[in-house]
Formats: sequence, structure tokens, C-alpha cells
Amino acid sequence: MSTFLDIAEFLRPVFAGIEPQGDAVRIQTHCLYADGQGVCVTLFRTGANSWTVTDAGDGWSVLRDHLMTPSPRSAARRADAIKRNFGVSYLEGEWKVEGCSHDQIIGSILLVANASQAWVEKMFAADAVHGRAEAVEEKLHKMLKDAFGEKRIARGSRIRGMNKSYEVSTIVSLPHKQYAVFEIVTPFMASVYPAYTKFSDISHAESKPAYMAMALEGMDTIWKSDDLALLQSSGAILIDVDKGLPRNIAQLA
Repeated sequence: MSTFLDIAEFLRPVFAGIEPQGDAVRIQTHCLYADGQGVCVTLFRTGANSWTVTDAGDGWSVLRDHLMTPSPRSAARRADAIKRNFGVSYLEGEWKVEGCSHDQIIGSILLVANASQAWVEKMFAADAVHGRAEAVEEKLHKMLKDAFGEKRIARGSRIRGMNKSYEVSTIVSLPHKQYAVFEIVTPFMASVYPAYTKFSDISHAESKPAYMAMALEGMDTIWKSDDLALLQSSGAILIDVDKGLPRNIAQLA
């Protein structure tokens, strides 16, 4: 039976740092979290030739370091694809491989480290999408309030497309019982494709808005031209919130 000292010596040439901790071994891998912290995992014995590798919730701790407190449900949802790709289990913020043999230890360490790293990166990206969307929404709301007044603006309303109904960022009432629809979009795949799908469907509805507009920021600097072209193909007008409302919309006030 291998001792923890034997295991530590076995792992030392492969990984950045090895630290025996009683009945476990703490392993510093070469993986890095999105904020630059190193990914560590812990190895402990669960049988004569059976081992468990876990990140011990370190990925969740990294999120807390950055004042991120995602719901367990959203965290688990973003873990699903990673679980399938890496064959690693996830439960309540902890990534783990159980029941690995001696020959599987190194591979299991790499799987857990990479899964924890990928999950934290995905959580940071999701937080960036949400944070940027809030900033764009506030800029848009101020522009619309200044142009149309608060009473003509409805936030978070639903509108019917050809196939289903959707929640949109803002609806503005226009003269002659018409209305304009505004949606916040950020330069992330998780925002671009749903917005394109939503407005493409709305544009084919029997009773569609007089104007459909997507509110962005940094259109000339941080956006890819292919993403902008995709959004425009939905039938929407693209508005850069740092440049103000287009004249054809502002004149409707």
C-alpha cells in the first residue's frame, strides 16, 4: 500500500507544489483561475487502492473573493456541460473524482483542476455579461426618459413574436398606438444569440413594433463586425448608448 509520502514523491515531478497534510496531500497544479490564483486540489485515500481528488470548493472561494454570490441553481446549471466534458462530479461548489486507482491519480488531478478552472472562468464571464448589461440599461433608460418621459416607458414587459412571447428590456409608447421595443445586448455569445433569435421572431409577428432597437455600448471599439451584422439581420436598429438616440427615434417624442 502506498504511503502519502510515496504519493507525494510520485506527484512532485509533475505538479508545481506538493504539501502533505495529515491524511491528505494538497497539490498545486499549473492551472490558473481567471483572476490569476493557482488551482489547488486535495488527494485523499478512500480504500486500499482507491483515492478521491477534490478542489474542496476552492473555485467557489475564488468567486467569494471577488464578492460574487451566485445562486446554487445558476452555478449548477453552468457546471452541467463541464461535468459532461470532463467526467467530473459537481455538488454545491465542489468538483470531485471519486474511486480512482493509483494509476488514475495524475489524470484525475488534471481533470478536477481543469474542471474547476473552466467553471470559475464561466462564472466570471456570466457575471461580466450581467454587470455590463445593467450599465447599458441604465444609460438607455436615462436617454429614453429624457426624450419621452417616464410615463411612456415600460421596463421588463413582454411582447409577442411569431412563435412565442418574449420579455424585452423596454417598451416605449409612440403616437397613433404604436410602440418601440428596446433590448440590451452585450458583446458576449450568451447575449448576442438570444437577442438575435428574439428580435428575428418578433420581426415576423402579425402585429410588430414600429421600431425595434438593440442598445449596445462601445459599438466601434469592443464589438466584432460579424456580431453586429448578425444583430442587424434581425431587423433591429443598433444604438450605441454612448452616442445618444438616433434622430429618427428621438423625433417621435
